[in-house]
This record gives sequence, structure tokens and C-alpha cells, in this order.
Amino acid sequence: MPFREKPKMMILKGLIQILIAFLLFYKGDMYGYEIKQLDILLNKEIKRNIVYITLKKMEKTGLVNSYDVNGTKYYKLSQEGNEFLDFHIPILKKYIEILEKIVDDYNQKSKRNENQNTKQLKESK
Repeated sequence: MPFREKPKMMILKGLIQILIAFLLFYKGDMYGYEIKQLDILLNKEIKRNIVYITLKKMEKTGLVNSYDVNGTKYYKLSQEGNEFLDFHIPILKKYIEILEKIVDDYNQKSKRNENQNTKQLKESK
């Protein structure tokens, strides 16, 4: 495969900010290791450094705020983070529709090609 990284990971990297924002929206304030557990939700290991780098980026851009409790850094979705989700959820819905169409069309074409190949094999006998 000519990709430098697995395609599944490429897609997840693009979504990680949205996933983290949603997790904080849904569950409330969390510390980094709790957020790291999102890999259980995704059934895909996400490297700890990716989560922490993303959290730092999100904090720098104002999507999350952090605070310290007994030496543990907690993250909270900011107002900008809520607006970020409000903006991206409709886009994700549209992408879901597009991706479902791509997958359905691919499956239909694959099935037709498979049926055509089977028919040609039978005819050649």
C-alpha cells in the first residue's frame, strides 16, 4: 500500500478534535487519561501523544480550557468548543450521507462485476 500511514488512522486524525470536543460535551470535564480512553470507544488504539498534542492545540485555539486539581490537569469544553461542535456536526451529517452513498455504490458495482466475472467463467467452460 503506497500510504505512509494506515488510511483508517488518517481519517481518525482528521476527526480527533471533533471526537475530543464531543467527549467533553457529552461527559463533561475530564483529565487527559480519561480522554485517551476514547480509543476504547473507537475500538482503535490512539497513541497517547496524539491525544495530548491535540488537547494542547485545542487549548491554544480556545476550544478547551484546562484547570488543575491536586496535580491533575482537567479539560473543559469552552464556549468556542461548543460553537466548534455546532459548526462541525452538520458537516459530519453531510459527510455521512456522502460516505454511505460511496459505500453503497461501490458495493453495487463490486457485486455487478463479481456477477459478470462469474457469468464469463461459466460461458468459457
